[in-house]
Amino acid sequence: MDALIVARGLHTYYGPSHILRGIDFNVGRGETIGLMGRNGMGKSTLLKTLMGLVPPREGSVAIQGRDMTGRPPYEVAQLGIAYVPEGRGIFGNLSVVENLKMAARPGRGPRADSWTYERVLETFPRLKERLGHGGQQLSGGEQQMLTIGRALMTNPEVLILDEATEGLAPLIARDIWRICELIRASGISSVIVDKNWKHLTRITDRNVILVKGQVVFAGTSDELRAQPALLEQYLGV
Repeated sequence: MDALIVARGLHTYYGPSHILRGIDFNVGRGETIGLMGRNGMGKSTLLKTLMGLVPPREGSVAIQGRDMTGRPPYEVAQLGIAYVPEGRGIFGNLSVVENLKMAARPGRGPRADSWTYERVLETFPRLKERLGHGGQQLSGGEQQMLTIGRALMTNPEVLILDEATEGLAPLIARDIWRICELIRASGISSVIVDKNWKHLTRITDRNVILVKGQVVFAGTSDELRAQPALLEQYLGV
């Protein structure tokens, strides 16, 4: 497997609180990975550690074969890792057009420039109707679409999506899942956090479940669905 992200033995702390406890995690080219677990189990901390937002106290993070442990987030982003955080983080004082175009960056390799401004608007028709609106004027679902569209404008190798459909109306959530499938079909690797394991496992190749900062399951979607007792124990479904 052509590994784009390889993390080994991650121990991450917030002050005295030991959050990640020896996690190994990798993302291969073209893979879609579901990251699952109840609230407070370390999912967002793992994503922030991969992005360089929270440096690990122990362990290593390699991006495309380069040791990026402790490097600043912008250097991680420059290697083709796009991050859509929980809470979205759009620029509310910029218009939809400005939010998208400020992120535009040519891709590399066989998919170079595959996510153009035109393609993003074609994928997100709801945004096309609101190009002049400020970010703060959009609904929560529209803001999520804008954040994903902005990430795609960087033509990333890996898209990291934290809480993909959290708090969204069912119709909007269905649209986000459709977009996740399109991203997968385009060849971009993804790491997706979401509480809806049924939707998530429809589009993921592998899934990882965290409990108290440790990996308790790592396997394919078929393997996960075949273990209802495990789903009940760790996800409470």
